[in-house]
Amino acid sequence: MERVFGLHTAHEIPSGTVSLTPGINNAAVDHFRITIRGKAAHVSTPQLGADALYIGSLIVTAAQALVTRRSSPVEPVLVGIGSFHAGTTYNALAETATLEGTTRTITKETRQQLRRDLDTLCQQTAQLYGGSAEVEWTGYCSALWNDRQVCDEAMQALSEVMPEVTLIQDRPLSLAGDNFADLNQTIPGAYAYLGTGNPQKPNTLHPAHNGRFDLDEDTLAIGAAAYAGYARYWLHSEVEE
Repeated sequence: MERVFGLHTAHEIPSGTVSLTPGINNAAVDHFRITIRGKAAHVSTPQLGADALYIGSLIVTAAQALVTRRSSPVEPVLVGIGSFHAGTTYNALAETATLEGTTRTITKETRQQLRRDLDTLCQQTAQLYGGSAEVEWTGYCSALWNDRQVCDEAMQALSEVMPEVTLIQDRPLSLAGDNFADLNQTIPGAYAYLGTGNPQKPNTLHPAHNGRFDLDEDTLAIGAAAYAGYARYWLHSEVEE
């Protein structure tokens, strides 16, 4: 395999426009699940227990310091916790707590450091307040870097089959991720973003994870042309060589 090419819709880019931005496009994505084990006790005698809910609350807030105090302010890094479950009643210390979240990074070094730092933060915070914590990691995808030469090839190919399409190479970095990035790790490739935002169709301006999201279906032909046009371009260039 000599080339890989992919495409995703983008509500923030106007319909009729395709982004083929060289270099970093998307972040690496990891998922984590934190399990905190404490000791149940009545709320009136907290010294007899270990409050897993309280430990989890400290971890939620302290995790943000891993971004602001443990990483460079000029390198995009994100820690997000979107799920927190603890406790069974209003007047008792929670025996267990479970948190789930994600990290977003753009370099391998920071990705590894952030994992180590969050592990240490959870374990030491839990220990300080009489509990224990375990962090389970799942790596979803690497950071997505587009090959400049492949971007240029794909832009030329698309301009030949659909010259009316606007082509850009300056889409801002997104901390969303895509597992197409793992193909780009070993094979020269490019991931295009197909603009689908059309002010005349207001719901197409909502992001993909919004309940009112809609797609400007008039743009689908452009996406198909991008795939077919680049395949044709590459196959013809191989024949000519």
